[in-house]
Amino acid sequence: MVDPVRLPPRYERQFEERVAAEPVLRSFRSALEHLAEFASPTQVTRLRYQLAVMFVGYNQEAEWRTSARRPSVWEYLVHRYENGFFPCMALTDPVGGYEVPAHEFADARVRRTYMYAGAANCLLNDLYSMAREDPGDTNLPRVIAAEEHCSLQDAVNRTAAIHDEVMHTVEAESAALAALGSPALGRFLEGIWNWMGGSKEWHATTPRYHGPASGRTP
Repeated sequence: MVDPVRLPPRYERQFEERVAAEPVLRSFRSALEHLAEFASPTQVTRLRYQLAVMFVGYNQEAEWRTSARRPSVWEYLVHRYENGFFPCMALTDPVGGYEVPAHEFADARVRRTYMYAGAANCLLNDLYSMAREDPGDTNLPRVIAAEEHCSLQDAVNRTAAIHDEVMHTVEAESAALAALGSPALGRFLEGIWNWMGGSKEWHATTPRYHGPASGRTP
């Protein structure tokens, strides 16, 4: 669970036994406890929220796989606003030792830019990872190829164009918001931009995508 639960004692013991036996659940709990040592309650809650939303996206992918259904392009892009890199980016200010004011973090313009940044990185991941994925996996090039009845290379080119369009939007809106907002918001947006650069560098160099092929990417 990404949020603390309060159960009747009899059932809470059973829940705690399950957490103790499940490495992923233990990891979530210890990670959030560690974050709370240097982040504010608001910042911890932000991460909890983004993790919960991410699991909504995971469930959507599970539905596509179990039903053998390929989503439309618009549906896939909406999905990437749920299953993005948002938990990583939500850590930008606590790791930096400051906090974006709540009214700015929740501002629709900031959220739009923040979520666009995550979507752009997901499309970057689609482009770099697709050669190592199972052909039945879902990524934007394969969704475009199926919907528009074009070659996979044409779909890759279209995905790259969408990625670039989103990146230009992130760049322009970040500059405008940084000029209007608090110093903390400007620092946060700069941190997001730096994280995106690190993500691009990782995708371009990691053996996960550029080493010897070893079957499907784990």
